[in-house]
Amino acid sequence: NRYQNNSYHHPNTPMGKKRIRPLSSNGNKSDPELGSNSLHKRAVHEAGLPTSVLRGNSKNSKNDLLHNNTETKTIDVQRPILRTRSDGSESTFGDLVDDSAKSRISALELDRGNSEGTIKTNFKLTERILTSSVWKHFRTKNPIFLLLVTGVSMMGVSLYTQSYATLSVTLDQVIITENERVQKVYGHFESIEKDMNSLQRKLLELHPHASGILSSNELDRDHQSGNDNAPQTDNVSNGVFDEIVAVKERIRMESSRISAFEKHIQATSLRDATRKYGTGVVRVQLTLDFLSDRSLEQTEGQESLHHQLILEMAPLDLMPHSVYTFLEMVDNHLYDGCSFILNAMNILKAAPLPYEKGEWGSAKQMDRNFHKLGLETVSFREYSEEYKHEQYTVGFAADGSPDFFINTGDNTEEHAGEPCFARVVSGFETVTKMEDEPLRSGMWIKKRIGIKKATVL
Repeated sequence: NRYQNNSYHHPNTPMGKKRIRPLSSNGNKSDPELGSNSLHKRAVHEAGLPTSVLRGNSKNSKNDLLHNNTETKTIDVQRPILRTRSDGSESTFGDLVDDSAKSRISALELDRGNSEGTIKTNFKLTERILTSSVWKHFRTKNPIFLLLVTGVSMMGVSLYTQSYATLSVTLDQVIITENERVQKVYGHFESIEKDMNSLQRKLLELHPHASGILSSNELDRDHQSGNDNAPQTDNVSNGVFDEIVAVKERIRMESSRISAFEKHIQATSLRDATRKYGTGVVRVQLTLDFLSDRSLEQTEGQESLHHQLILEMAPLDLMPHSVYTFLEMVDNHLYDGCSFILNAMNILKAAPLPYEKGEWGSAKQMDRNFHKLGLETVSFREYSEEYKHEQYTVGFAADGSPDFFINTGDNTEEHAGEPCFARVVSGFETVTKMEDEPLRSGMWIKKRIGIKKATVL
């Protein structure tokens, strides 16, 4: 009835009469306008739209009001028609049409602008949040926020600095390592070249007719170096890596030459050893003189006792050069008067040092005797995997001297690559006695053990 009855009672109007208030655009709203708003709310409620669209917050709502006013004026022009209500009162039909038309028009406009209005409303809400004073205050005035931003920034700077420093250090280490490697390769090459020259000299001393082999190898090397000269020059200009490749190639060539020299020396030693000492088993006897026993023997009036060691040479086909060199040293009596001076690291080492003064000359004279015959050491480090440094084997020292040693333990790993040419087959008690001799500084034998005589059996 509220929507149909648009009249109201005035205090000065009799109860039996109705007074119809016309539409008014100024002052308070008329009853039709109130009814129109109620119809708007009902239409909005039925359409499931937010009620904020009735508050005039957007341009769509303003357009709706203007559109409603236009429609209202159009309807007002129509001829007023009286209609009797159920209670007997009369009202204009134009008022009712006015209310219903406004409701339908507003509902259609709201339904059409629903989606666009919602998107604009959400965008404006986000814009308001980002530009609000609360957010600005939190961003600029909150100390925790400022500390957090500052901490993250400093962390990023520190990580960048640390990464840059690590990269710089790594690059420097790579450069240093590469330079050290180049220097090491050059040093190794110089060492190989010295060994090659030494082998060449010794080969000429051992076999005068070997000059033809040397000259042919020299020509081959010159020919290869002539062919590779241009590429090597280009490689060196490309950087350190190309230099290393070139040096490795030269090392390979020199190693090939050295291998040829070694094989020639082995063949020559095998031939000479077979001619002089035969093809069978060759043994050497060492007669030792213990100075520590002399004082005791003189006190008791006994004759001095000499202890003996029997060494059996390695097969000539395995170690021809080392065996032949040792036999030549013994046959020329170069070890007579020498002594065992060291007991350490599972070896008993003998050196060209006299164990008695005056009788065998000085150490300098002994060393000169070895060099005079060209037997100061082996020409190269001959080694065979079939004849390793096991216990009671005998080998040459690796320092380029005529020193030799007896392995009192298994030194396969410690002396791998060094010449091993004989083994003890008799006189093990003598070896034990040598180990029991008093030492000085934990390694030097106090009273030297002399080699009275060395003989090839």
